[in-house]
Amino acid sequence: MKKIVILVLMLVFLYACGEEPSNGAYNDTAENNGAASDKETQEVPNKENDDEAESVTEDETQNTAGNVTDMDIDSVYEAIVQNDFLNDDTLEMNNANLDWFTFEFMSLANKSITVVDNTAYFSNNQDTYPLNLKDNSFADEIDEGTDVQIVQYDGELLFLHSDNDQIYMHYLNKDTEEIADTVEFSKAKDTDDIANTYLYEDKLIGVTGYVGNIYIFDLSTNSLEEVIDMEEVLGERRDLNTIGFDDGLLYIGAEGLSSSIYALDVTSGELSWDLELGEDSLYTMVGTYQKEPIFVGDSMHIHLENKAYLEIDKNTGELLNAAEFGVRSHLLHATEENIYMVHENTREEEEYIVSLNKDTLEPNWAVAIDGRHKDFAATVNDNYLYTAVLNHTKDPGGTDWYKIDMDTGEILKKDYIEELNNQNAEGLFFEIIEDKMILADGFAGAISQLE
Repeated sequence: MKKIVILVLMLVFLYACGEEPSNGAYNDTAENNGAASDKETQEVPNKENDDEAESVTEDETQNTAGNVTDMDIDSVYEAIVQNDFLNDDTLEMNNANLDWFTFEFMSLANKSITVVDNTAYFSNNQDTYPLNLKDNSFADEIDEGTDVQIVQYDGELLFLHSDNDQIYMHYLNKDTEEIADTVEFSKAKDTDDIANTYLYEDKLIGVTGYVGNIYIFDLSTNSLEEVIDMEEVLGERRDLNTIGFDDGLLYIGAEGLSSSIYALDVTSGELSWDLELGEDSLYTMVGTYQKEPIFVGDSMHIHLENKAYLEIDKNTGELLNAAEFGVRSHLLHATEENIYMVHENTREEEEYIVSLNKDTLEPNWAVAIDGRHKDFAATVNDNYLYTAVLNHTKDPGGTDWYKIDMDTGEILKKDYIEELNNQNAEGLFFEIIEDKMILADGFAGAISQLE
């Protein structure tokens, strides 16, 4: 009896102190009380606590890295092949035998190819070759050349050429097809060789290899306005390469233990934003070299080291989507809804062109292509994806050409261009200018009427 009284007194004391007893008898009582017991022990926060709790929840769920898709893209490819999703009808198609006009050069800078008023200009480090697209006839060669982009400004063409300790700006009169004027500038460093040029308003942006210095030329006064030293901008020396340029922002990649992407405002000479890869489930030590990015609205789509796909807000650097492709692949095109890629045959695998939902990366369609390809290029016209792929399984090589319905993936036509068989660092050039398809591989070119 005394033991029972003592136990009751202990329970009363613990209840008065606001503590829950730990013995089984009390727990059994709480379980028997059911919902009533839950109601008694539940705290009811006031309105201020409610607001604070909601604020904390929002902060905890906010993902500053954007919508990073954490998925194994190999599984996407496996699903395509194993579930008979892959359309292989093209393997049995006959070539269309289009009328290709082909020509050869000793060397050719693909990035220098420019088309103005039915004339295509092909250039290398020494000479420039004008081609009349109406009758496919070459005019006399011009004794100045470039291996960077040729731009059009104030009715004339102009390009930069680096040599020894000078940078030359050549003005090409497109009517006479002769050099009208040349302006010389001293290099900030003897090792500064212009690798890319971009036109922005009245400025010509000259970017050196490995982005050591960036030259800003004022075309309205034919003067060198500024030389931006990226080592000073970043506060450290890094191996850099040009990714692309759009709306006054130069996009630069840096490789290393922690790879990064920078956006440089060429007007202010300051960084607009930077994105360090490796944070928030992104990629570490990924090469930032890639072909030109694809800009769609405010999005920049890039594909790094042929496997790491990123969609970034080009103005803020916010990561909108990302996925690491475990196989070697190439980004061909992007729209508001989809991205179009090639899965490369590296180990006797199925090789195909695929359309993926931009947000979920689930496949819309996939079409098989035959061979082992290395260089890919694509352009779009009237909702058709025109794709050129350099095929190394054929002797002596050559380039396969496809016309694909972007909605259904149906290959409407295919062809083969034997003369385009050179693999080079720039890859293939492919553009549609008015009613002509123009392709080049660094040593040869091919032109045909748009199909």
